[in-house]
Amino acid sequence: MVWISSRCGDGLMPLGTEKAALIGGGASESNYFGNGSLGDCQFGSSSITQSGDSTAIDTVLTTGSESGGPGSNSYGSQVPNDSACYETTVLNKSGSYDGDMWVGNFTNLTIDANVTLTTDQPGRGIFIYCTGNCTINGSLSMASRGGYSDPTASGGSDSASVNANGLQLPMFTASGTATLGAATFAGCGDAIVAAVAEQPAISGDGTIFTIQQIGGGVSTNSSGQGSPNADGSDGTSGAASIETGGGGQGGNGNSAANCGVGKPGSCFSGGVGGGGSSTGGGAVGSACNGAVTDYGGPGKPGACHGNNTTATGGGAGNPGGGGCSRYCSGCARTGQSGIGGTIWLVVAGDLTIGAAGTIEAKGCNGGSPTWHSAGGGGSGGGVAQILYGGTLSNSGAITLTGGTGGGNAGAGGDGGYYTAQVSI
Repeated sequence: MVWISSRCGDGLMPLGTEKAALIGGGASESNYFGNGSLGDCQFGSSSITQSGDSTAIDTVLTTGSESGGPGSNSYGSQVPNDSACYETTVLNKSGSYDGDMWVGNFTNLTIDANVTLTTDQPGRGIFIYCTGNCTINGSLSMASRGGYSDPTASGGSDSASVNANGLQLPMFTASGTATLGAATFAGCGDAIVAAVAEQPAISGDGTIFTIQQIGGGVSTNSSGQGSPNADGSDGTSGAASIETGGGGQGGNGNSAANCGVGKPGSCFSGGVGGGGSSTGGGAVGSACNGAVTDYGGPGKPGACHGNNTTATGGGAGNPGGGGCSRYCSGCARTGQSGIGGTIWLVVAGDLTIGAAGTIEAKGCNGGSPTWHSAGGGGSGGGVAQILYGGTLSNSGAITLTGGTGGGNAGAGGDGGYYTAQVSI
């Protein structure tokens, strides 16, 4: 029998079917909080303390180790504590910017101050279960880790596309009235598909926690082309269904050529930033440096048209787009590499975010040229579904902001998050 601390802290409560039997119901009346295979883990500034595990923490880490402590960040420039990161290994990598959602099954999880728990590259997200309590004094982060992952096409190790209704996790809640027969995590990879299949169906007695398949978009002008300098749309936040933020427009975007358009996000990442586009000093050419990529791909490069003498910045993405200059060497600027990613945190007990603690999935900044102001757009912020069975104590921050635009370019839209108490 597995036991967890009760929310009042005055005893022990059995987990799973044993608990359900004691309260007079069957197994179907209990939410699933993982199998606890990683045991109790405390990620510290010099080492990891692990106990009660059936899976050694070193077997799932690429950066950092139990005895050696954290290491340096592998990707992106927005990651907190970038020289003190523990990075979990993304499975089924597809290039440098895609891979399965990482699943961590903890009993009790603690992230100490000044260290970060993240993944070793962009991918389809991070999903953490805790059968006990979770304390975050450092950072749980998917900043810069949103994947170049098309939710509408087959992908992940399960070779599936994401349900049109998005990623959906049904859970029993005290006042919930929704019905859903099974979680919909197709396209996220075999490990998480198998894990969420352990969650029982809800039938008029729960809530469907959702990350929408397609996230926030970008503003357009009346002609339907990309509006210069427009911010990406913020994702839906504060409700059980949330979404990522859209990518920002490139500065001085030439709407006729559609050069500076940002892109909507997906359930795996915020939107890509558009590139700067300058038209001064001569006729407008057609060199838009290719289309802006969907679903967390490369940032749009900045474009120089005709014989103009200005400089541009690239949009943020996977990787950031390059700038362009016909004025001076070094005037252009590349957009930052990275997009806000996806976090699921499902805790049976109490969730505590300390004063210096953060849960974050921020976007990255567009390139800001040193001459003129046709910068690149920022990438969109990610999403976080944060669920707990006990209490939530938050003295820190939950941050899903989009990246800033370079020069006069648009910022990425903020991503959405939701916190809710679920039944145990």
